[in-house]
Amino acid sequence: MSDLSTPKPDKNRPLSGVRVLNTRPRHEPDLLAEGLRSLGAEAVSMPLIRFLPAPDEARMAQIASRLSEFSLMAILSRRAATASHEQFLKNAPSVPPLVAMGIGTQKALSAFGYRVDLLPDDSNSESMAKLLIEEFRSRGCSKPILILRANRGSNFLPTALREAQIPFEELAVYQSVDVTEVDPAVLASLSAGEFDWLTVTSSSIARNAAKLFDGRLGSTKIASISPTTTRAATESGLVVAAEALKYDVDGLLAAIVAFHSQQ
Repeated sequence: MSDLSTPKPDKNRPLSGVRVLNTRPRHEPDLLAEGLRSLGAEAVSMPLIRFLPAPDEARMAQIASRLSEFSLMAILSRRAATASHEQFLKNAPSVPPLVAMGIGTQKALSAFGYRVDLLPDDSNSESMAKLLIEEFRSRGCSKPILILRANRGSNFLPTALREAQIPFEELAVYQSVDVTEVDPAVLASLSAGEFDWLTVTSSSIARNAAKLFDGRLGSTKIASISPTTTRAATESGLVVAAEALKYDVDGLLAAIVAFHSQQ
């Protein structure tokens, strides 16, 4: 169930009196909810996706035995970093040079003791594809790239590598599945127009939000964490009012604050 309690307003904080429906999957800690509350907002959590173990453990074991056969290893999320470490990397004698998608993924890997060799300029598939293609070619690699990710997500990266004729393999190290039931209290509040914002932090969340909340958003504004997420939201019929310039939680918070500062 979601916490619908309302904090006391604090007029000295930029989002005081603002009510936000946070749809991120449950994290420990939930940095988005913490950030919203620190800015004075009321953050109500209603995760729209949840995580399950890897869908193909046999293939994971097979890949784990072949790590020396890869030139680079790209890890696409904090969750992928954690799942990879817990399920097979921690027992590997060595790993290929690591490429992390974003600062959050880099921090997760560093916390486990891994050195991140490369980081794209932006935390999105386009920037990751550009970096991997450039590195593969500049290093004169012949071995494929290993991509560790969820069972679903943007297809931009594999498509770009294929078009560039860069060999690669993908491994789903965890599953992302849609939540199909919504807390009735949250749904009632949303239908009554009691939320100022709904956050979408992945393409999967955006699509599921459009499905679950169809016709109920009213004046609730959508805040998106990246252009890729915005594209999925728009294609699903949602209208995005604010998009992060920096594609992470801090960027999303800044986009919401910027929207209110301009009103």
